[in-house]
Amino acid sequence: MRSVTRCSETLNLIALALWAGALIGAGGAAAILFPTLKQLAPSLPDFAAFPDDHWKIAGGLVGVRLFVLADVVQLGAACATILALIVTRLAGGTQASRAATGLRLVFMAIAWLLASYQIMVLGPRMQTNLNAFYAAAKAGQVDAARVNRDAFDTDHPIASRVLGGTLLAVMGALAASAWGLSARKEP
Repeated sequence: MRSVTRCSETLNLIALALWAGALIGAGGAAAILFPTLKQLAPSLPDFAAFPDDHWKIAGGLVGVRLFVLADVVQLGAACATILALIVTRLAGGTQASRAATGLRLVFMAIAWLLASYQIMVLGPRMQTNLNAFYAAAKAGQVDAARVNRDAFDTDHPIASRVLGGTLLAVMGALAASAWGLSARKEP
Protein backbone atom coordinates (compact mmCIF):
# COMPACT_ATOMS: atom_id res chain seq x y z
CA MET A 1 0.00 0.00 0.00
CA ARG A 2 2.95 2.34 0.43
CA SER A 3 3.27 2.73 -3.36
CA VAL A 4 -0.43 3.65 -3.63
CA THR A 5 0.01 6.25 -0.90
CA ARG A 6 3.09 7.64 -2.60
CA CYS A 7 1.26 7.89 -5.93
CA SER A 8 -1.73 9.64 -4.35
CA GLU A 9 0.53 12.03 -2.45
CA THR A 10 2.39 12.77 -5.70
CA LEU A 11 -0.94 13.42 -7.45
CA ASN A 12 -1.83 15.82 -4.62
CA LEU A 13 1.43 17.76 -5.01
CA ILE A 14 1.12 17.94 -8.79
CA ALA A 15 -2.51 19.10 -8.59
CA LEU A 16 -1.66 21.79 -6.04
CA ALA A 17 1.29 22.99 -8.15
CA LEU A 18 -0.88 23.17 -11.29
CA TRP A 19 -3.58 24.99 -9.34
CA ALA A 20 -1.10 27.57 -8.08
CA GLY A 21 0.43 27.90 -11.54
CA ALA A 22 -2.94 28.57 -13.16
CA LEU A 23 -3.73 31.32 -10.66
CA ILE A 24 -0.29 32.90 -10.96
CA GLY A 25 -0.40 32.64 -14.76
CA ALA A 26 -3.83 34.24 -15.14
CA GLY A 27 -3.08 37.03 -12.68
CA GLY A 28 0.36 37.68 -14.14
CA ALA A 29 -0.95 37.73 -17.70
CA ALA A 30 -3.68 40.21 -16.75
CA ALA A 31 -1.14 42.40 -14.96
CA ILE A 32 0.84 42.61 -18.22
CA LEU A 33 -2.08 42.63 -20.66
CA PHE A 34 -4.11 45.58 -19.38
CA PRO A 35 -1.31 48.16 -18.96
CA THR A 36 0.09 47.19 -22.36
CA LEU A 37 -3.27 47.65 -24.06
CA LYS A 38 -3.79 50.95 -22.26
CA GLN A 39 -0.52 52.24 -23.75
CA LEU A 40 -1.52 51.02 -27.21
CA ALA A 41 -4.91 52.78 -26.99
CA PRO A 42 -6.64 50.53 -29.51
CA SER A 43 -9.83 51.45 -31.32
CA LEU A 44 -12.17 48.52 -31.86
CA PRO A 45 -14.43 48.86 -34.93
CA ASP A 46 -17.08 46.51 -33.45
CA PHE A 47 -17.38 48.89 -30.49
CA ALA A 48 -17.17 52.17 -32.45
CA ALA A 49 -20.50 53.36 -30.98
CA PHE A 50 -19.09 53.14 -27.44
CA PRO A 51 -16.98 56.20 -26.60
CA ASP A 52 -15.12 54.92 -23.52
CA ASP A 53 -11.68 53.31 -23.43
CA HIS A 54 -11.48 50.44 -25.88
CA TRP A 55 -8.31 49.08 -24.28
CA LYS A 56 -10.42 47.79 -21.39
CA ILE A 57 -12.74 46.02 -23.80
CA ALA A 58 -9.84 44.45 -25.70
CA GLY A 59 -8.20 43.39 -22.45
CA GLY A 60 -11.44 41.94 -21.17
CA LEU A 61 -12.04 39.93 -24.32
CA VAL A 62 -8.65 38.26 -23.85
CA GLY A 63 -8.56 38.29 -20.05
CA VAL A 64 -11.87 36.49 -19.63
CA ARG A 65 -10.44 33.50 -21.51
CA LEU A 66 -7.43 33.41 -19.20
CA PHE A 67 -9.62 33.38 -16.12
CA VAL A 68 -12.01 30.77 -17.53
CA LEU A 69 -8.98 28.55 -18.20
CA ALA A 70 -7.77 29.19 -14.64
CA ASP A 71 -11.22 28.19 -13.34
CA VAL A 72 -11.13 24.95 -15.35
CA VAL A 73 -7.69 24.15 -13.94
CA GLN A 74 -8.90 25.04 -10.43
CA LEU A 75 -11.85 22.70 -10.76
CA GLY A 76 -9.70 19.85 -12.08
CA ALA A 77 -7.03 20.40 -9.45
CA ALA A 78 -9.56 20.59 -6.63
CA CYS A 79 -11.07 17.28 -7.78
CA ALA A 80 -7.61 15.72 -8.03
CA THR A 81 -6.69 16.81 -4.50
CA ILE A 82 -9.94 15.35 -3.14
CA LEU A 83 -9.31 12.10 -5.00
CA ALA A 84 -5.73 12.00 -3.70
CA LEU A 85 -6.91 12.46 -0.12
CA ILE A 86 -9.51 9.70 -0.46
CA VAL A 87 -7.01 7.27 -1.98
CA THR A 88 -4.40 8.14 0.66
CA ARG A 89 -6.92 7.52 3.42
CA LEU A 90 -8.14 4.23 1.91
CA ALA A 91 -4.57 3.07 1.44
CA GLY A 92 -3.86 3.44 5.11
CA GLY A 93 -3.10 7.11 5.38
CA THR A 94 0.08 9.04 5.29
CA GLN A 95 2.85 8.84 7.84
CA ALA A 96 2.88 12.64 8.06
CA SER A 97 2.55 14.30 11.43
CA ARG A 98 -0.90 15.21 12.67
CA ALA A 99 0.07 18.89 12.54
CA ALA A 100 1.10 18.70 8.88
CA THR A 101 -2.01 16.73 7.95
CA GLY A 102 -4.27 19.13 9.87
CA LEU A 103 -2.69 22.18 8.25
CA ARG A 104 -3.00 20.62 4.84
CA LEU A 105 -6.69 19.91 5.35
CA VAL A 106 -7.38 23.42 6.64
CA PHE A 107 -5.58 25.07 3.71
CA MET A 108 -7.22 22.74 1.19
CA ALA A 109 -10.68 23.40 2.64
CA ILE A 110 -10.12 27.16 2.37
CA ALA A 111 -8.89 26.77 -1.23
CA TRP A 112 -11.86 24.56 -2.15
CA LEU A 113 -14.35 27.00 -0.62
CA LEU A 114 -12.83 30.05 -2.30
CA ALA A 115 -12.54 28.28 -5.67
CA SER A 116 -16.15 27.07 -5.36
CA TYR A 117 -17.33 30.61 -4.70
CA GLN A 118 -15.33 31.89 -7.68
CA ILE A 119 -16.50 29.16 -10.05
CA MET A 120 -20.15 28.90 -8.97
CA VAL A 121 -21.12 32.40 -7.82
CA LEU A 122 -18.73 35.25 -8.54
CA GLY A 123 -17.39 34.19 -11.94
CA PRO A 124 -20.81 33.55 -13.51
CA ARG A 125 -22.18 36.84 -12.17
CA MET A 126 -19.20 38.74 -13.53
CA GLN A 127 -19.49 36.96 -16.88
CA THR A 128 -23.19 37.85 -17.12
CA ASN A 129 -22.41 41.52 -16.46
CA LEU A 130 -19.51 41.44 -18.92
CA ASN A 131 -21.63 39.86 -21.68
CA ALA A 132 -24.38 42.45 -21.12
CA PHE A 133 -21.75 45.20 -21.24
CA TYR A 134 -20.32 43.94 -24.54
CA ALA A 135 -23.77 43.61 -26.11
CA ALA A 136 -24.84 47.11 -25.03
CA ALA A 137 -21.50 48.68 -26.02
CA LYS A 138 -21.66 47.09 -29.50
CA ALA A 139 -25.22 48.36 -29.91
CA GLY A 140 -24.24 51.87 -28.88
CA GLN A 141 -26.40 51.75 -25.75
CA VAL A 142 -23.88 53.76 -23.75
CA ASP A 143 -25.89 54.15 -20.53
CA ALA A 144 -26.78 50.44 -20.35
CA ALA A 145 -23.20 49.50 -21.17
CA ARG A 146 -21.86 51.67 -18.36
CA VAL A 147 -24.34 50.21 -15.85
CA ASN A 148 -23.20 46.67 -16.70
CA ARG A 149 -19.53 47.68 -16.72
CA ASP A 150 -19.98 49.28 -13.29
CA ALA A 151 -21.59 46.08 -11.97
CA PHE A 152 -18.61 44.10 -13.28
CA ASP A 153 -16.18 46.66 -11.82
CA THR A 154 -17.87 46.36 -8.42
CA ASP A 155 -17.08 42.63 -8.32
CA HIS A 156 -13.55 42.95 -9.69
CA PRO A 157 -11.77 43.78 -6.39
CA ILE A 158 -13.65 40.94 -4.71
CA ALA A 159 -12.53 38.56 -7.46
CA SER A 160 -8.93 39.71 -7.04
CA ARG A 161 -9.09 39.03 -3.30
CA VAL A 162 -10.76 35.65 -3.81
CA LEU A 163 -8.14 34.56 -6.34
CA GLY A 164 -5.33 35.90 -4.14
CA GLY A 165 -6.77 34.11 -1.10
CA THR A 166 -7.15 30.93 -3.09
CA LEU A 167 -3.51 31.16 -4.18
CA LEU A 168 -2.36 31.65 -0.58
CA ALA A 169 -4.44 28.69 0.57
CA VAL A 170 -3.16 26.48 -2.26
CA MET A 171 0.44 27.47 -1.47
CA GLY A 172 -0.23 26.73 2.22
CA ALA A 173 -1.61 23.30 1.32
CA LEU A 174 1.37 22.65 -0.93
CA ALA A 175 3.81 23.63 1.81
CA ALA A 176 1.96 21.58 4.45
CA SER A 177 1.87 18.57 2.10
CA ALA A 178 5.58 18.82 1.38
CA TRP A 179 6.36 19.35 5.08
CA GLY A 180 4.27 16.31 6.00
CA LEU A 181 6.01 14.14 3.44
CA SER A 182 9.48 15.28 4.46
CA ALA A 183 8.70 14.65 8.13
CA ARG A 184 7.10 11.24 7.69
CA LYS A 185 8.54 8.18 9.29
CA GLU A 186 9.30 5.20 7.11
CA PRO A 187 8.02 1.92 8.59
